[in-house]
Amino acid sequence: MSVFRSTSQRDFNEDDEEDDNDENKASDFVSFRTISPGAGYVPDFESDEEDGDKDEVEQLLADAEDRHGFHTVRKEVVKPHKPLVGVEFDPAWNKKIGAVEKTPKPPQQDEDSPAEEVDSEPEDYIDHASPRSWIEEVDFECESEVTSDPESEYDAPPDFESDSDSDAQDDKPASSNPVDACVTRMTLSQNVTIEYPDRYHVDPIRAVTWSQEKRAAELRDITLRFMEKMCTDIYLLVDKRDRKKVLVFDQSDEAVVTFSVKVNKDEKDVGYRYEARIKNKSNWVTRMAYCKGDEIKFHATEVESFYIVKIPIKETEIIQPEGNTLSFKHSGGVSMDMPSQTVEMPQPIAMQLSNVDKRAMVKRHSLFPEKFKLQKVSQRLFVQHDIEKFNKAFSVKLDLESFRDIDAGPLEPVAILWNDGEPTIKSKAECSLSQEANRVVMTMKNFPNKSGLSVGLVAPGKMNQDEAKLAYADVFMCKITIHIKIVNPQEATVYINCIMIENLPSLLDQYKPLWLIGISEDFYLKNFQRIRIHLSGNSIRKRSSRQKVLNCFIVFSNRARENCLSFRIDKDTRMGGCPNTVLDFSLDSGSKRKLHRQEFDPWMLVGRKPGCFDKSSVFTLSKGQTFVGLKTPRPL
Repeated sequence: MSVFRSTSQRDFNEDDEEDDNDENKASDFVSFRTISPGAGYVPDFESDEEDGDKDEVEQLLADAEDRHGFHTVRKEVVKPHKPLVGVEFDPAWNKKIGAVEKTPKPPQQDEDSPAEEVDSEPEDYIDHASPRSWIEEVDFECESEVTSDPESEYDAPPDFESDSDSDAQDDKPASSNPVDACVTRMTLSQNVTIEYPDRYHVDPIRAVTWSQEKRAAELRDITLRFMEKMCTDIYLLVDKRDRKKVLVFDQSDEAVVTFSVKVNKDEKDVGYRYEARIKNKSNWVTRMAYCKGDEIKFHATEVESFYIVKIPIKETEIIQPEGNTLSFKHSGGVSMDMPSQTVEMPQPIAMQLSNVDKRAMVKRHSLFPEKFKLQKVSQRLFVQHDIEKFNKAFSVKLDLESFRDIDAGPLEPVAILWNDGEPTIKSKAECSLSQEANRVVMTMKNFPNKSGLSVGLVAPGKMNQDEAKLAYADVFMCKITIHIKIVNPQEATVYINCIMIENLPSLLDQYKPLWLIGISEDFYLKNFQRIRIHLSGNSIRKRSSRQKVLNCFIVFSNRARENCLSFRIDKDTRMGGCPNTVLDFSLDSGSKRKLHRQEFDPWMLVGRKPGCFDKSSVFTLSKGQTFVGLKTPRPL
């Protein structure tokens, strides 16, 4: 039985006073009628018919209008309905009284619309989230075959930090299957390429290395952790006008947006994993990377800058109470022999191996053999565990790698113990060492948590601790070179390079047309360490038209093509000035510590050609001293 009743304004107000918290309420249709003046009749009705109730109401209203000449304004108020006890509703009635709220569908983006490019004054972004059908001036290839090579497929782990706003992707068309997508390959530089789905429009961009100004401004708080090694320089994406750009793709396409960087074969070490450190619009994030062929690849959907590091793989073994031998899957050069009852119950132990920077060490030994005491060294073993005590002594076997082919004379084995990244050298008399051909065996009673061990053979004499760090590329042996070019009697250009000693001969050949003012003594630097340079005396620093701020730093990176700072200087013609130009160099990490000081008079070189003096007479124009060990000066 269908129920319909018409109420007056008074009835409706009374209904509103009922309890609104009741979950089940009846549905009231309220008709408000505005009657013309003079009309004295208001129809009121109630029908018990099951069908046609609404038609009767409409008919009555139409008759009333015809007879009395008034117009009716109806307002329908809908409340949640509840079934009435003892009353059967027609199923079709629920469809009539159910209020449906329709949300307008957001406009779909055109499939062939170009990507949106957002430019800002300090920083420019390219938003490539919109699809495309073609791209100009870029060669692309369509991959139609599906490969089963697991290295060619990538699934982003769920715990990766998002590169873009996921809320912005809700109304965009779903990404096509990665294996079915056509892929565009764009070359960003000689060593960098990018692959992305063909439906994106990407304007021509390039990948350039960071300038010294950018390193000085943005790398102050960035450091590498112990055992992390740089594989590439830091790259920045720029447009054809050299303005900084940010590439942005749909996050759902992360598995098919691939950056590839060519690296030297020495960087593809077995036993290492790779990470891409990526700067997006706001901060630095980390993504997994992998090696394929002569390239290291990673996937990301929002990139402004990036570089790649490698970290030793961590392997976990179990020390058994009955005794066992612990070794690495990827290296046979290191093993640990645990006798029975070394531990009372099975204990897990995590191990990592740092490889020797053999190529660089061989080159250093060939150029400057007199500088080094360490002639052979093993891989560095690093352990992590929760073992409070080792009950018995155990042995560690480590194979040695040599840096030169000729016999260096009698050598003594040493143990190098590592704690918090710093080495301690122990002689054979201070620890139990035995040498068997090209292998050294060390007997240990304890191996502390988060500590390391390596062994080596050294020439007679005391070995520098930094030389041990140099063998694993924790630090680098460097020099400072200063060259100058006379532009006119009142102006000159100074070139300051922080160069690793193995690259010094090639740099000196490159700068032969310029005056060599001075070369510092050797000192050790870590990646991203800053050197502050201060100019004083009879020369004034000149700022170029393109510079907003004068940069006075060199931020060192062993993977940078050059660590050079160049600037113009003018002759200071004020009376009572200093007769020489002075360059002071200091390390800018923590408290400022003096590194080197160079005094020279560039204006004495006016009218002379480089190379017209022999070496001894050139250095009469310049005088420098390096603070060896950052404490005592040593003259050049």
